[in-house]
Amino acid sequence: MADSYNRRIKHLYVLYKFRDTDFGKVNKDGLSRAANAININNTDTIFVALEDHLCCCYQTSIGNSKDFMNEFDHAYQAIGEAIEDYGKLIPYLERDYPNGSENQTSIGFKQN
Repeated sequence: MADSYNRRIKHLYVLYKFRDTDFGKVNKDGLSRAANAININNTDTIFVALEDHLCCCYQTSIGNSKDFMNEFDHAYQAIGEAIEDYGKLIPYLERDYPNGSENQTSIGFKQN
């Protein structure tokens, strides 16, 4: 929690940091593209791929303890949906963006 411009209102940040067993199997380009897709489909959260872990953040403002419980429940659901989307993308990321290889996309030039 953090202070806001109004003493009665607090900013609430709920962060979920994780690193699953498949994290090392996907290169950075794939993780970045996955984070972008997750952010497009889950507008209540911010999903970020960092160097050694993934992070999903929910942020809001609250005025009292009842607001806290409501927003925390909403954060739990929103983060859960984003993580579920990540789980659905993993098989495709492992196939299309394996770690240790650069993604080479042809842009129309003849390759020898």
